[in-house]
Amino acid sequence: APALPATSERWAWYERQTATTQARARARLEVLDSLCDLLGTGVRKMRAIETVVKARRQRTPPMPISASQVHAWMAMVRGVPRHDWEPHLAP
Repeated sequence: APALPATSERWAWYERQTATTQARARARLEVLDSLCDLLGTGVRKMRAIETVVKARRQRTPPMPISASQVHAWMAMVRGVPRHDWEPHLAP
């Protein structure tokens, strides 16, 4: 995804993307939301990532992800307000 200077521009760019791209971003957001929920309960970061990855692989339909992907998605939203994560997670 191209780097855009303003949040409003990022959302405008995101809204022009395909339904598939938006669905992938929402799926990534769900993963990070689950991770944040676990971290909020005091679960350590690596354990929380392992738990989220395992849960996604076991759900129906499965979403095979890796810890390295979760780390990459976390990096994509570092410094971004949580309510603006979705467009930043677009592939």
